[in-house]
Amino acid sequence: MTLAPQFRSLLEETRSRRHPVVLGALCILRRNLPERFPGRLDRQERELLRDRLFAALAEMDCCREASFLKAELLDPAEMACLAEFALLPERQDLADDRRGLVLPAGARHSVRVGDGDHLCLQGHREGWELEEIWADVDSLDAALEERLDFAFSEEFGYLTASPRRAGTALQCRALLHLPALTLRGELPRLLRALDVLHGDVRLHGDGEGPGTLLELANSRSMGMSEDELVDGFAEVVNKLSAFEDRAREALLTEARSLLEDRVWTAYGQLRYGRLLSAQTAAELLGTLSLGCRAGILEVVDYQGVQSMWRRVGDGGLQLLAGETLDPAARDARRAEQLRRWLADLETAERKG
Repeated sequence: MTLAPQFRSLLEETRSRRHPVVLGALCILRRNLPERFPGRLDRQERELLRDRLFAALAEMDCCREASFLKAELLDPAEMACLAEFALLPERQDLADDRRGLVLPAGARHSVRVGDGDHLCLQGHREGWELEEIWADVDSLDAALEERLDFAFSEEFGYLTASPRRAGTALQCRALLHLPALTLRGELPRLLRALDVLHGDVRLHGDGEGPGTLLELANSRSMGMSEDELVDGFAEVVNKLSAFEDRAREALLTEARSLLEDRVWTAYGQLRYGRLLSAQTAAELLGTLSLGCRAGILEVVDYQGVQSMWRRVGDGGLQLLAGETLDPAARDARRAEQLRRWLADLETAERKG
């Protein structure tokens, strides 16, 4: 298994602005041609649609050096890696899968083809750079509109396969780490409040441990301009970040010794462990990140921890290894990789 350049750009360290709470952000702009949606097409028709849209995208300057990926030709590790970075959802029926993904050099944006809608323009970066991400996607959309005729209604805006996505057809997403709120049992109340604010929420993890991640997205795009939607979403994320800061201070006041013990225990497991599952690694890295932000752990910083976190999923791990690994071998390789990365971070911190 050779690590293709487009996957290397995903798995390598990026220079995005890290954020104490936001691991990554994504803007998705759905666009459709004035014809049947992909879900109404048979396999051959979907393949022809993909070829036609690939050809249109290949003419654009931003896609000159892009990789044009066909879902049915991806191996399981590549598909898993794309799903881990939220670029292409995994599916079980790969033999019938005729979706496509256009991944330009640098992997700052991508285009999903035939996945529900004809086109999903995606801007994505680690950390919290929502305005820059939206600017990338908006520019890509403007360039495409010069080449393609998109389905648009004066009453409903841009038409989408799911009616709830119509309007601007823009969706913002953020992957948040809120360990203090989770450990203090405040997550259920927070989720209820987000539901009232019309936010779509998905939990990654058990919802109780420090490795739990919260994926937040706006649930509607009609009746708002793109800038209003982006600004409103950013405001919600910034409020959640402030809530997490207050919860962390409360934890330090209420149970500092217990928190210190938990952080240093997690550090020991990561620094010297020999077998780590993806879920265990997430819990330990979540605890480590909390310790960094709380000032308990100073041998590494939270930015380095976040960088490791995004690269220990089964898909990315196997691509870095260059081979398909069974579960036991994956756990051993994951532990080895984390030991190496943590040692490198400590060395860099001492030199800094």
